Amino acid sequence: MSYLSTPGMFETFLESIIWQDMCKDLDLWISDLRDILEDTEGVLTEAETNKIRGRIDALRNVKSLPQVALENITEDLEREKNKKEEDDA
Repeated sequence: MSYLSTPGMFETFLESIIWQDMCKDLDLWISDLRDILEDTEGVLTEAETNKIRGRIDALRNVKSLPQVALENITEDLEREKNKKEEDDA
């Protein structure tokens, strides 16, 4: 995948108050869903339980997106640098 952002942009975003606020909301949503699982244990069907667990996993994935993107960009840049060095040699 080709990113338009630089590693520095993602680092700045990860440190930003905006991202911190978003993470607080995501954590709250995760907590609410876990509370539902605990409060309705034995009441929900397996399908309903799995659906809620899937939502929790999705929210955790959203929380990891900026860090994963930063790692991908950094790896891509390193790969390009190494390829250029090999081509120049």
